[in-house]
Amino acid sequence: MPEHKSEIQILKVLLKSDGITQTRLFSKAGIDYKYGIKYLQNLEKEGLIKQHHYDRITIVSLNKTSPKYQAIKTLWGEKKNE
Repeated sequence: MPEHKSEIQILKVLLKSDGITQTRLFSKAGIDYKYGIKYLQNLEKEGLIKQHHYDRITIVSLNKTSPKYQAIKTLWGEKKNE
């Protein structure tokens, strides 16, 4: 599971979207790009997210096939107005 507060912010933003660019994700989560890349790598190793690379654009989305996805959705899925 996420170890940093910023990783939790990333997951909360991703719950509100089906897919989002890295730049917009970091902006909405209030995370610096340099650290955001590290957090995304950690979350991808955990199997919580997927990254799709299209030339210079990277789309990030939750891995809905992960068993951890249901736990995250249960914890934070109800609070979509934040």
